[in-house]
Amino acid sequence: MMAKCPVCETKGHPADIESYIEEYIASLPAETAADGQLVEARLKKCACCKHRAGLLCRVCGCFVQVRAAKKNAFCPAPESSYWEQ
Repeated sequence: MMAKCPVCETKGHPADIESYIEEYIASLPAETAADGQLVEARLKKCACCKHRAGLLCRVCGCFVQVRAAKKNAFCPAPESSYWEQ
């Protein structure tokens, strides 16, 4: 069975989506969660990315904050990883 889309489930209400994201990030196991400084650095680079569409990455469809919060995640930009620049 396919997972339900959280955006669709919240009927697209930004406050509900942001709550969902915060709850998900808070539930990440410590061994898979990135530290705060790394998350901030990643989100700073994502803030000016041409592939970002609000809370989402247009390359992979993920919530940018969720991807940034995962220690072993990577930037999916096809031209190069913005996180490594």
